[in-house]
Order: sequence, then structure tokens, then C-alpha cells
Amino acid sequence: TFPVLNAHMIDGNYVMPFAVSLELMAHAAMHENPGLKLAAIKNARVFKGLVLPQNNPNAEIGLYAGKAVLNAAGLTEVTVELKARQDGKSYTVAGAVIGLAGTLAKPQGKAPAMSAKTYALSAKDVYDQVLFHGTILQGINNITICDANGAAVTAACLNKPQDIMAHPLRSNLLTDPLAIDSAFQLASLWCFENHKTVSLPSDFANMQIYGAFKAGKAIRIVLNVTSVKGQIMKGDMRFFDGESVIAEIT
Repeated sequence: TFPVLNAHMIDGNYVMPFAVSLELMAHAAMHENPGLKLAAIKNARVFKGLVLPQNNPNAEIGLYAGKAVLNAAGLTEVTVELKARQDGKSYTVAGAVIGLAGTLAKPQGKAPAMSAKTYALSAKDVYDQVLFHGTILQGINNITICDANGAAVTAACLNKPQDIMAHPLRSNLLTDPLAIDSAFQLASLWCFENHKTVSLPSDFANMQIYGAFKAGKAIRIVLNVTSVKGQIMKGDMRFFDGESVIAEIT
């Protein structure tokens, strides 16, 4: 039911991408709150990766949404958990607080100037030599810079929901798992370039959404690294459609 798993294999096992978990949790929050828009994803975290062996790629997954609560800023918040049952055991895969609103907030700031410097490896080289992602998740088109402070790429938005799940929960995606996973890939590439190791996303405090990820559209993703402590890298990620910020992860 999730074709994307064929493009996200680690040590010979299928692994549910964090970006897909976010999409599923957003749908769960929207189910009992029709008419609102996805405005934010807060306190998002992977608790235990959903890992499926090739010889037994089966698990039951469920989405559990709490009661909607209106916060002081007027945002409707729904706490959601993605849970799995596998080999007779149940566990929580991921969780987040999904923020819904009638209208989206307006972004602050503009896209930074493009650097004339280019990264030594092409996108093809990166997928062949550094990252493990298969064709469906190879969203990065061009790496414009990757230095000690951060990195920037141009990337593609997803063409159709069926690339992610065989039977989409809605006709349109609420986020864009390809674009978001490309941002996580960018962070992994930065770790490789600066610390000779790749990374996987584990959590973030807030994703603010200002506009739509348009199917098949080329966007720009900019990573600003804010701290590195041991094996943990933290940073801000911004998604640009031309000069407009369409989302940011902090």
C-alpha cells in the first residue's frame, strides 16, 4: 500500500519515512475538522522506526487523534500518534501536534541570494555515493552550496499522491512528503560533507506552512545549521517557491 517504501530501504529492510508519517498524521487531524487548513506541525518526533523485513513486510498501522483544542493564538491543535502492530507487538511510531486554521499565516523574510558557488558532486553522484534513497524519493535536482553553515538545493515537489501510497486518503496531499524528505536528505548530505557521516531525522519543534507545495513544481530548500553537539545536528529549513517562503521547519 506504500510504494514509497521501495525507495526507502536501510540494511535490506523497508523503513517508513518520517515525511510520510507526517502526512498521515496531518490527514488524521483533518478528518474530524473539515474546512480547516493545515497550518503547522509541532513537536513532531519519531519514537520507533517502522521497519519491515523483506521476507515479512507486514504491519498494521493506525492513526489516533485526540480532541481538537483551540490555543491562545487561535490555532486549532490536534495531538496525533501513528501506531503500529507488528509480530504481535504494538508500539508508537511517531507523534505530533497538528495545527489547523481557516487561513494561513504570512511568512516573514525573503529568499536569500543564490550563491555562485556549486557543490562538487552532482545530484546523481549524491544518490549514487552518499544517500540511499531510491528513484521515487530522489527529489534533489541540484546542490548549489554545502558549507560549514548550511546547504541549499533545488528540488522537485511530488507529482501525484500515488507515488507515496497506493490508496491516498485524499485526492490531494496536505504536505509534500517528497519535498520534506528532500530537506531531510539535505541535512544528511550536510552531515556527510562536514562530519563524514549521514543522518536520519528524529524530531523538530515546529513546521509552519504558509502556502501550497505545487505538484511537479521545482522549489528551493535552504538549510541553516544552528548547532552540532555530538551526533545531534540542529538547524532551520526553509522551502521557497521563487521568492516566496511556502514553509519552514525549526
